Amino acid sequence: MYLAYCKKEIKINVILNLLINGAIGWFMFASMDAIPLTGEGDTVAFDLGLGTFFVTFFVCFFTMFNIQQALKKNSQTGHLWEEGTISYKLASMLPATKAKLVTLWLVVAFTLFYAPSLLVVEHFMDGAMGGVVYTVYKTLYCTVLAYLIAFSASRVAVADHTAMNTVTATA
Repeated sequence: MYLAYCKKEIKINVILNLLINGAIGWFMFASMDAIPLTGEGDTVAFDLGLGTFFVTFFVCFFTMFNIQQALKKNSQTGHLWEEGTISYKLASMLPATKAKLVTLWLVVAFTLFYAPSLLVVEHFMDGAMGGVVYTVYKTLYCTVLAYLIAFSASRVAVADHTAMNTVTATA
């Protein structure tokens, strides 16, 4: 039951991120000839940094909250992913607490997404991106990041819910 719900929740996060970041990018940057990497005003470094931070926090917490609420409502326990699948193996490598997960994703997001993005803009785009190109890039960047975070947040939500039910059942 909740594997389907978690997959739906992950899809919702991805679609919302696609729409929200696409709209923000379009309205803020599409009309600009070039968005500088750094400097004053709207820059690639500032916007992607802010986006990375907010995507990480909001997706982690909203995904975990929504999935935990659905699990409580339906009194579900157990495992999210089928044992032996790639998803199960990947999810089992992730931290099982909210604080550790958010910390991990902030580090991963800034080192594996944010920093390389700035290097790409600096070295391959002469330190600036066109408005439409940046809008597409930001939308794809935030959507991929949101998917990965939602996937891992769903594991934490199920682990938390299962642990609470185990404690309740033994008490």
